[in-house]
Amino acid sequence: MAKASSLLKAIVVVVGFGLGILGGIWLVQRSPDPIQAGVNDGTTLEGDRPTNPTIEALKAELERVTQEELTTGCVEWDPRLEQRILCGESQVRVDAVHGRLVEEIRKLEQREPEAMAAAIANIREMAEDTSLEVRFEGSSANPYNNRKRIEFYVDEKGVAYWINPENSEIVNVDFSGSRVPIRVTPRLGQEELRAIAEGFLAEHVSNFEQVKAEYQHRILDCREGEDFCTFRWEKDKAAYTVKNEMPPFVQVIVSVAGEIAGFTNTQSLYEEE
Repeated sequence: MAKASSLLKAIVVVVGFGLGILGGIWLVQRSPDPIQAGVNDGTTLEGDRPTNPTIEALKAELERVTQEELTTGCVEWDPRLEQRILCGESQVRVDAVHGRLVEEIRKLEQREPEAMAAAIANIREMAEDTSLEVRFEGSSANPYNNRKRIEFYVDEKGVAYWINPENSEIVNVDFSGSRVPIRVTPRLGQEELRAIAEGFLAEHVSNFEQVKAEYQHRILDCREGEDFCTFRWEKDKAAYTVKNEMPPFVQVIVSVAGEIAGFTNTQSLYEEE
C-alpha cells in the first residue's frame, strides 16, 4: 500500500492559487517566498497571487488535515483514477477547510463594489438580460500574457465570463459548462456563418472595423461535419515578438445553425499600462 507522502506527490494538480483537487483530495502546492506588495496589513503578492496571514494559515491547515486523513482517515480505491482517494467524513473535513480557504481568497481578490458592479453590468449587457444573476468566482493569472490577472464570473445559467479587472471589460465568454442549449441544425453555409460572426463582433467590439483592417483573419474548426466554426482576427504572429505571449486577437465561435457559442477579445490586456 502506498504511503501518504507518495500519494500526495502523485495527485497534485495545480489550479488557480496553487490549490489542487483530483479524485476528491484537495491539497496545496508549495509556492516561492511571498514578494512584499507595499502594504502593511500582511497582504502580499505570492507569485502574483494575493495572500495574507489568514490565507497562509488556512493553506497550512488544509495541507495538515489532508495529510492526516490520507494517513488515518477514510480512503478508498478509485479504479478509474487507479489510486486511493478520500471518502466519507475525511472528504467532508478536507472540503470544509478548503471552502474556508476559497472564501478568504475571494474576499481578498474582490475589487471595490463599484468596480465589481461595472463588470456585472457589462456581463448583463452582453447577455441582454438586465436582471441576470452573476457571481464573482475569483481571479487567476491569465493564459494570454503575463501583464494582468483575469477575474472570473459565472451567471445563473452557468455561462463563464473572464473580465479584465483594470477596466471591467469582457475578455472571454465560455458557454461550454453552461445550461444554455445551442442548436446545430439546420446547418448554414460558411459565408452565412461569417456574416453572423462579423455582425456580433461589430456590436460587441468597438474597434472591429480597425481589427478587420489590421489583423489577420483565420477560420478554425469549420470542416465538413463539425458543429462549430471559429472566426478569428489576430495580430500578425510574425510581427509580434513579445516572448511567451500570445498576440492579441478577437474571435467568436458560431454553431453551424448560427448561434453564438463563445467570444474572446484580448485587446484590453495588451494596452499600455
